[in-house]
Amino acid sequence: MGTQKLFVPAGLKVGTTYLAHAGERTIDNALEALTMSAAGDWAPNFTGTKLWSPEFQVETQDLAKALDLMTTNRICRDCSAETVKIMERAIQQSAMQYAEASAEHEVYQLVSDAMLYWTQIRAQQGDECSISVVACARYNGLNAPLAQLSGESIDTAGAALAPYTLGPLLINTVQFEGLKSFTFALNPQVEKEASDGEDAPSFLCIRGVRPVLQGECSDLSALQALPKGVAVTSWTQYFTRRQSSLLNRPWTDAVHAKLYNTGDSCGTLRWNRVSGAPSRVQVELHLHRPAGGSLFQYAKDVQIVV
Repeated sequence: MGTQKLFVPAGLKVGTTYLAHAGERTIDNALEALTMSAAGDWAPNFTGTKLWSPEFQVETQDLAKALDLMTTNRICRDCSAETVKIMERAIQQSAMQYAEASAEHEVYQLVSDAMLYWTQIRAQQGDECSISVVACARYNGLNAPLAQLSGESIDTAGAALAPYTLGPLLINTVQFEGLKSFTFALNPQVEKEASDGEDAPSFLCIRGVRPVLQGECSDLSALQALPKGVAVTSWTQYFTRRQSSLLNRPWTDAVHAKLYNTGDSCGTLRWNRVSGAPSRVQVELHLHRPAGGSLFQYAKDVQIVV
C-alpha cells in the first residue's frame, strides 16, 4: 500500500497558548521494557513494560511566549489544569499539506497532570534565538498519561512571528565585546516518582537547577581580567527583535527582550578556552541566587541599553 501521508511538526499547545514555531520536536513514549529469563534458559520467557513516563520536547523560536508560560520562577509551570498537546500536520500524497481544519492530522496529548519547564536558551550571530521546552506527564489515578488522536484538526498558526536574535551581553554593566554566541543552560534536576506498584510516575518536581551561561566572543583582552574568575554583581543578556522585510529593529525601539540579574552577588565569570581562526574565547558564568533574591529575571518589550 505504501506511504499515504507524511507528517511534520505543527507546534506545542499548552492550554490555550500555542507555540506555533517548533523547529524540532520529540515525542518520547518512554516505556521501560521488562525482560526476564528462567534460570539457565537461553532466551527470555517473559516480556512486559515496567514504567510509562511520556514527555514532549520542543525547540521553539517563540522565546517570549515560552518564558511567559513559566509561572514558577520563570522555570516551570504546573499544567494540572491544562491539556498539553503536540500537533503533527499531515502532507497529502502528490500534493501539499492538508488545511488545518481538515480531519487528517495527528495529535498527541498529555491528558493527565503535566509539568512544563525549559532547559536551554540559545542564540548565535546571524541565526534566530531558540528555547528548548519539555512537558512531562504524571499519572493522576484516572487518565493514562498519553493519548494519541488520529484524524484530528489542528490550530491555525495565526500571524507570523517576529523572532529574536542575538543581542549584547553586559557583565558588571560593561558590554562584552565581539559576542558571537550565547547559551543559557538551566540544567534542571527533574524527579519522577512512582509508588505503591504504580506503572507511571504520580509525582513530578524540579529538585534544583545548576544554571550556566556561556558566551563566545573575539575579545581576547578580556582574559587579562579573568585569570581565575571574577565576582559578578550584575549581568544582562539582550535579545534583538527581527522585523519583516527589513533589518533588525533599532535598539531604541521598545520591542526587545532580556534576561538579567542585578543582585549584589549573582555569579562567577571565568574563561575556558581559546580556539578557532580567527580566535574566539569562551567565557562561562556560573550563576547563583543572591540572598533572598531571584536567580534571574526576564523582561520583554524593552530597549537595548549599553
